[in-house]
Amino acid sequence: MSMSINLLPWREARRRKRTRHFYIIMLLVGALGALVGGAIAHGYQQKLASQQARNAHIKSQIALFEHELAEAERHHQAIARLERQLVFFRRLLEARPQTLNLFNDLAASHVAGVTYQRLERRHGKLSATAVADSEHQVSEQLRRLAQRPGLERPVRTGVERGQHGQRHFSFEIAPLRADEQEAP
Repeated sequence: MSMSINLLPWREARRRKRTRHFYIIMLLVGALGALVGGAIAHGYQQKLASQQARNAHIKSQIALFEHELAEAERHHQAIARLERQLVFFRRLLEARPQTLNLFNDLAASHVAGVTYQRLERRHGKLSATAVADSEHQVSEQLRRLAQRPGLERPVRTGVERGQHGQRHFSFEIAPLRADEQEAP
């Protein structure tokens, strides 16, 4: 058996002391590393939580804006619908005096013995069917209509001889447009 003799016991004590210091320093560096790593992880966690909160806020604002956009679109559609109705009502209001003038002209040009059976207004023209006792009354009625200042010349679309010698005739007539009425 061999024996080992330590000639320098202070070297052994210094080596143990250095090893102990090394382990303590390693432990402190490990603790410091864990502390720094934990701080960095905590910082990232805070940034992540903050970003998630911002994302949630943005999503809620997007949902709110989408709702407001849908509401605005409904309002725009309602406005467009109301504008179409307004245009329609304006046309009716503009056509009202024209309709009154048309019937006033028909009444003023009426020939005795002529009976209107049907009056139909479509696309700005008046289609009429009437009965007269003679051809002379038919001609006189159309001539009087042609003389009215607010009406265009009537266009006869048909004449038939009915029972008892009556004449069934039909014609179309249109009121003059406002720009045509003002021209000499």
